[in-house]
Amino acid sequence: MRPGQISPERVELASQQPQRQAVKKVRLRGRLKWVGFIEVLLNILSMLKKSYLAFALLVCSLGVQASEALVFDCQRREKDYSEKYIMKIVPASSASKAKVYLDDRDLDRKDEGGYQTVTSVQFSAPAYILILMETRFERVLVDGITYSAGKVSTQITLNRTNGVLKKTDTIQGGILGANLGNGTHLSEELCMPKVGAAPSAH
Repeated sequence: MRPGQISPERVELASQQPQRQAVKKVRLRGRLKWVGFIEVLLNILSMLKKSYLAFALLVCSLGVQASEALVFDCQRREKDYSEKYIMKIVPASSASKAKVYLDDRDLDRKDEGGYQTVTSVQFSAPAYILILMETRFERVLVDGITYSAGKVSTQITLNRTNGVLKKTDTIQGGILGANLGNGTHLSEELCMPKVGAAPSAH
């Protein structure tokens, strides 16, 4: 080999060095991508855990709210007529069905004229209460007029945030159908949580 001449081995090594650096860069980028992907996964898992915890807390809070009796100061208005009353809602338990009281009067009633029953009380997020009721009337004679048997299906929705109570009565026959008309009747009342309400013996 002449002086100053570069050996073929060095030329080959010199030509391979950029390729090796490029391979290292590609591998490094690949590792960085995997690291970034793993970080994204960890962030998603952390968010899911926080969301699950928040959902669990929400369910627990709804459970606490739905296990205690709720008392409301209510007002009903119709044209020039106005009436105030107290409504108490007792959620269902493992030992008893849900109950609703108006001025301490149990809405589950039965006599010779028919019966009325609260079929369901449901609590839903964020602050809604749904009450379903059914009322049946037997055939009755009033002032010489005979009225057929009839029934009324009632759905009550109470927004605890603004106190708006919306009631839907569906009348089918009976004395109410003859006097108020069959079909759906809508009404709206105001029911706000009673301040300092003490638990009742019911």
